[in-house]
This record gives sequence, C-alpha cells and structure tokens, in this order.
Amino acid sequence: MRYFITGVLSLFLNLMLNAQEAKQNKGSFPINSAKANQEFFTNINDEVFQLKYVSVDKAKNTYYFTGNIPLYYKDRSGVGNTGFTIGSDHAISGSAEKTESGGSFAFKLSLKISDNKAAFVFSDYVHSGTGIIGNGGPYEGYPVCGSDKIGGIPNWDSFKKQADTESENIVNKLKKLLE
Repeated sequence: MRYFITGVLSLFLNLMLNAQEAKQNKGSFPINSAKANQEFFTNINDEVFQLKYVSVDKAKNTYYFTGNIPLYYKDRSGVGNTGFTIGSDHAISGSAEKTESGGSFAFKLSLKISDNKAAFVFSDYVHSGTGIIGNGGPYEGYPVCGSDKIGGIPNWDSFKKQADTESENIVNKLKKLLE
C-alpha cells in the first residue's frame, strides 16, 4: 500500500510540475472600421489562405476562424545523417539535405472589432503529423507521440517556432488589409 501511495503522489507531482497554460497569442492593432464587415471576413481566405471563416457573434462583434499552419523540417540523409554523401571516388560531395513536410498546426482565431481596433486571440494549437512524423498534439509541453516520432525535440521546437512566426505573419496580413 505504501508503494502505491508513493507512486500516486509521484505521478501527481509530476503532472503538476509539467502542467502548462494553453498557448495563446494575443494582441490588438488599429483598423479602418469601414473595411471590417462580415462580407470581408467571410471571404478572408481569398487574402489570407491560412484562415477559414467559421462564424460571427454579432452581439460581441467577434469573428471566429480556424486555420492550418504548414510545417517543415530538414531531412539530413547521407553519412551519419550529416547531409553529406561520399562518392565512388571517396570524395565528400554536396548536401543531401531535403526539406520535408512536418505536418501542420491547426489553430483557432477570434477577432473582436471595436473602436477602430481589432483584438485577436490565437488559441488551441494542435499538431497533426504526416505519418512519417507523428501527431505531436497540443503546442504546450512534450509531443504526445514521443520525441522519436517527431524527429527529436529540436524538430518540435522548430515546429513551434514556425507556428509562432506564421501567426505573426497572419496578424501582419490582417493589419495591412484592414488599414
């Protein structure tokens, strides 16, 4: 019984120490309110291909979207996974490094329009793999499929950085379209 209680306490402490808040990118930017209408947002995919209009809450003047951010990693084949190959003349030749799909991060975006300003919240980032690359799951913490199925923690960190950068790019596109 003592070992059972110790195990449960250890598991509980581990879960508490590894718990992280859900990833959210928040902010706001000035807009031209005349451009911010339902027709504009329902056709947003024409301008910002990563976004798909979902709905509007007219009472809150908030628009909801979903999206996907494609991810990539460098596949280093060759000698010792360095990206280099050795030719028949025993000379080291060019890089065999290739860019491969690492799946995508799905996300949700809410955009609240008020007082010539747009307030945005990106949330619910979830990684889906390609088959070769496993499904990493939520952005926060360790990949649920295990680091070996994602190509290692450096790939996971790279995927999260790509998601952050692309979220920023989406905001910049929206700023430009709504100025």
